[in-house]
Formats: sequence, structure tokens, C-alpha cells
Amino acid sequence: MKPFLAPLLSLLLIACSSEATPVPPPAGSGDATAQPAAAAPADAGKTADEDSGQPNPDANRPAATPTAATQTAATDTAGTQTATTPAAGGDQGAVGPVTAGPTPPTVLKTPSPPPQVTVQMPTVPPLPTPVVETPKMGVDPHTLSSKNLGGAMKIHGAEVTENDLRRYLCYGVGGKHLDALKFEIISRQEIAKRKEAGEDVSALVVSDAEVDKMLEKQRKDFLLKYPTLDFPTEVGRAYLSLDVYRDEVRRTLLFDKIFFPEDPEKWPSVTSEAIIMASSGRDFIDDSIESYKARKQMMVDQNLEELPPDDPLLVDTLRSWVLEALNSFSLIQSDVTTLPADTLMIVEGVPIKVDQVWKVIEPHVTWDQIAHGRRFLALLGVAEHELTKLGMMIPKEEFEANFMPNVPYANALVAYEMVALVLQGFPSMQANVRYERALRSYKKSIAEELASNEKLQPYLQRANQIAGAAKIDAEVILSSAYDYPNSRWKVDGWKSAETKARSLKKQLDEGAEWGDILELHSDFWDPPMPEVGQKPQFGMTFKGRFGTHTRNQFVGDLTESDFTTFVTGRCIADKIFFEQQGGTISDVLEGEKGYYIARVNSRSPAGSGLNLQVPVNRDFLVNFVSMSRFGAFARQLLTDAIAKGEVSGF
Repeated sequence: MKPFLAPLLSLLLIACSSEATPVPPPAGSGDATAQPAAAAPADAGKTADEDSGQPNPDANRPAATPTAATQTAATDTAGTQTATTPAAGGDQGAVGPVTAGPTPPTVLKTPSPPPQVTVQMPTVPPLPTPVVETPKMGVDPHTLSSKNLGGAMKIHGAEVTENDLRRYLCYGVGGKHLDALKFEIISRQEIAKRKEAGEDVSALVVSDAEVDKMLEKQRKDFLLKYPTLDFPTEVGRAYLSLDVYRDEVRRTLLFDKIFFPEDPEKWPSVTSEAIIMASSGRDFIDDSIESYKARKQMMVDQNLEELPPDDPLLVDTLRSWVLEALNSFSLIQSDVTTLPADTLMIVEGVPIKVDQVWKVIEPHVTWDQIAHGRRFLALLGVAEHELTKLGMMIPKEEFEANFMPNVPYANALVAYEMVALVLQGFPSMQANVRYERALRSYKKSIAEELASNEKLQPYLQRANQIAGAAKIDAEVILSSAYDYPNSRWKVDGWKSAETKARSLKKQLDEGAEWGDILELHSDFWDPPMPEVGQKPQFGMTFKGRFGTHTRNQFVGDLTESDFTTFVTGRCIADKIFFEQQGGTISDVLEGEKGYYIARVNSRSPAGSGLNLQVPVNRDFLVNFVSMSRFGAFARQLLTDAIAKGEVSGF
């Protein structure tokens, strides 16, 4: 379901060189926009990301994260939060979305026994938080498109325009392109400075031939590994389209010429200073100089036409340090609340307009991204209005000062980005920051209740399952509305997916063999194994035979995340993980990309539970409860406001 492989370039943080650019393997069972859910404590031991086959971000999660956001976590019948709090006994806990509301299971009628297990854990009672799904939209969300954004909304008298939605989508869908434009401005200004200082900058240009050469090299490398896959399709899965990626390659090659010429002794001072600052010394620079000399000699000895590439992992690390330094050295304004409505960012005085990014992403924006955007803007609008009316909305200055204690706000945003985008699945930092401020304000409004252990107690059992890394062995049949091999939505996909799912469920109820139905009809998709190079060890879906997974791994398996749970009010993974009886088959469940039918084979117990006498453990539970209640709070406000006519156009 979720993306199997890494993007072609991760913004410019994995910038390509003409020799060392890695072409990614194909994206697997998911689209480029889906994000994995936060990983549970047991996930920290994994070495590869469930989505990409690359190193698991949870195994190297940032040490510093905002107090209210990642010291603890909470989830609701929808809204969720990631956490990195140690549970009792030293386990690292992480929380994603939690959904209450039992689904009546259908007992498997055919003798197809689940695997033998030592422990069969009981289901977990639903949370006391009421189940509140986001109200239905006034238009069929499947009809939304970049040409039909759904019109303006009015929320308590304030208008949310289509431009507001385009801006939201530019930060999310267009996030990589926005970052590329940012570094292009920085690169152009660096060239201008050098020219003004009398330096010859005639070589600091990128020709079409250079771009063509790079793309052809990447295409050949890709097809050598994956001869049965389509290169433009897999590029588009990560970078919208081959044309968009071509522009990114051009910008990256220019960046390399400016900041990373082949000879390290010719690196500009900003590059050297950034590496020294990040690594506390010159060792990396000296190693790069020696590597360059050795590669030059190899070129002579072997009569090579081109300089052999340096270690790509080393190069990517050095580039990431330079990009971080450029971010901190440059004057960048990205606060949505202070920028003009038509502007996404101002870089060294140069504005990046909404229209610049929108014209690039418009052909590639999908109905689900638009629908989620409308839901998000409406939910945050009603929540902020109510919290402001109650006098609980945290002032912007106070929020920024405390976002991450003792860390400047701009640096805190950079440090928190992986948590927000990868673990929590938010489309952009702008969306996550707005959500975080409302969440913390809501937590402040229920502080008295959160101080009572008695009122926290009903949430403890489920929180223990997450923090203690309880596991489930479940198999899931997907009837997909999304065409994973071709990375696009199917025409009339939802109707046909539901028809197929209900037909499969009927066959199962009438005695069809579970394994046969799954093997023949489940739409979970894995790309072919590479014919050369390292084989991925993680992230395969095996048509829905996931094996034994923690709750947070399972959320990612079903392409859900903290963000999707907040905007929809549902988490199918939680219905299965916490509430479905072992040895049973679920009803048909609607999810993010289609319809699911699940069989639970077994559950295994959590490790040590949360000791509420330990402050970090109690904080974990407090935030779990806060998140559980905040999502329901926002969705109920929206439901009531629509009924009262205080919200229109939704």
C-alpha cells in the first residue's frame, strides 16, 4: 500500500552529482504522497524503512523533539501523535492514531487454521472518547480535481478561499519543488556574489546535454536493475513527472558546480565551514581530498574517460550539511501567517509565489489530496475559533518560544521535520505546525482533567499496547481503487473496488478458502526484485500477508497515518489491531486506497506497561489522552457548526 522506495532525490538533501547520483528503486505498494505511521517501540530495532527499503527513520529518530509533541503521544478515534517516550522498563514508546468503535467480525467458516501461537491476547476495549468521524462533504470528494477544488468555505464568518487550498497543496504536494526553488535562489545569488567579486563564473551553467547525460545514465542503471518497470512511471511516483524531475536534475547539477566542484581544494568557504561546523573538524574534508587524488590516479591508470564517483553515502552526508548551513545562513521567511496570501516563501528578499509552484503541480494533484486539504482547513478553522473564544489559544510568540525547549524555533522546525512528515504523515511542516499549536492549546483547556490519574485510567490499556509494542499477526485482502503498478487512481475505482470487496466477502462467508482468495484477488503490490544489487529486506507486502507487526507498523501497512486519521476520523488498522477477535474475518472496511477484509491470526503481549509514577511515562499517557480527545473535539465542532449554518461550503 505505502511507498516502497525512496524518492529520486530527497529535496536536494540527497543531491545528485554527474557521477554518483543514485537512481532509486521503483516505488512499491503506495503512492508518493502517502506517509508511514509512527513506529512503535519495537520498530526501533528495524534497519530498513517499511516504505522504502532504505534505513528506517525510526531507528535513527531525532533525539530532540518538541515536548508536547514527541515526549509523549496520544491518539483518538482519529487524531494522533507520535512519541519517543521510554515506557517503563526502558522501552521506547511511539504512538500513532487510535480508533475506537468495534466492527462485528464474521467467523471464518472454512477450515483454514491460523498459525500456531503461544499467546493469544484478548481484544482491547474501545476508548471512552466518542467515535466522531469527519462529516461528509457537500460534494462527492472523488469528483474533486485541480480544475475543481470545491469552491470557497466560510467558517464562522471567515472565508477559506480556493487560493488558501492551493497554497496548502503547494506546501505539501509541491514541497520538494518549493525547496528546489529555494536553493536555486540561493545558488543564483552565490553566483552573483562571485561575479561581483571579479570571479569568472562562465562555467557555472548547466547545459541540456549535461542534463540528458545524467538522465540517460540513471535510466540505464534503473533498467539494469528493473528491466520490467517503466522508468518515467517510477520517476513520476517520486517526482510527479519526468519533466518535473528533469528540472530538479538541472538545479542539482548547478548546485554541485557551485558548492561541490570535483576537487575539494576548490570548494568554496561556505562548503568547508559547513562541514567543519557539522563534524567538528576537517577530517571529512581531508578524506575527500585524498579520495579525489586516488580517483584521479585511477582514472589515469585505467584509462577512464570520466572521474570515478566518490562514495555516494559520504557525498550525500556532506551535501546535507551544506544545505542545512545554507538554510541557517540565508534569510528565509516561511511563516504563513505573516506572508502575503499569494506568497509561499521569501528567500533573501526574493518571493516564491503560489502560482510558480501551482503551475508545476496542478496536473498531478489528486482528488484525495484536495479532499484531505479541505477537511484539514475546516477542522483547524473550527478548532481555532472555539479555542480562541475560550481564551485558550496559545499566542503565536509563546508557541514558537516553547515549540522545542532551548532550541531556536527555526532550528526546531528543521529538527522536527522527519517526525512531522515521515512518522506522523503530515503533508508539510506548515500544516503540522498549525495542528501542533491547536493541539497544545486544547491540551491546555483540559489541563485539570489531565491532572487526574483516575480520568486517565480508561486510556491506559490501549496506551500500554502501543508503548509496550504488542504485536498482531494479521492478513489483509485489499480491493484497491488505486492502480499501484501505474501510480494513478483507477477510473471509477471506488465503485468497482467496493463491488469486488463485497463479492469476495460473500465468497468467504460461503466457505471459500481464505488463502486462495487472498492470493488470487488481493491488490497489495510489490515491485519486482532488482536483478542486480542488494535485495530489499523490508517493506514487502506479500499481497497482505504482513507477518507479525506492531500496531504502528500495521498502521503504515494500511497507508494510514496520524494525519489521515485526524482528517477522516477513522483508523482501520486500529479496528483490526485492537478490536477484532483472533481467528475471525472482518467485515468490508473502507480505507485510504480501497476496501479491506482482514483476518487476525494471533496477538502477542506488550512488554512492560507505563508506570505513571515515572514522569515521562505519565506524560506519554497525558498526550495520548489529549490527542484522543482533540481529534473528536475538532470533528464534533465541525459537525455542529455545519448543522447550525456556521460553516458553509464544506
